Amino acid sequence: PNWTQWPYFTPGRWPQFTLGLTTIETIEDSLLVFGVTGRVLTPFTGNGLTTWGLGTVANFNLYGSGLSTAAGTIIHWLTGKPLVSWGNEVLVLTPVLGDFTGGTVRLVIHGLRLEPPRL
Repeated sequence: PNWTQWPYFTPGRWPQFTLGLTTIETIEDSLLVFGVTGRVLTPFTGNGLTTWGLGTVANFNLYGSGLSTAAGTIIHWLTGKPLVSWGNEVLVLTPVLGDFTGGTVRLVIHGLRLEPPRL
């Protein structure tokens, strides 16, 4: 098995997302996803923003709901049962009672990809 953390192609380089865009395509095709972890690096700001959620298009709170907007907030959510992504999947950050105007979050997707045997 190939144990994987995103970004798959550059180990040791962790993604950081500055808010403004709320969808980020990150889960690659055929990845068995165990969960997502992360940390808010700079506080999330926004008009009326109270909390936020992290998930997918199909389930906006799959990886967290009621998350704090404060710097240092830790995201540590398991999928519940392993989830296979058939086709690239989009992570969605959802603001609660407001909108995003700023902030930075670092996310890591934990998963497994099965590789065929070498010749």
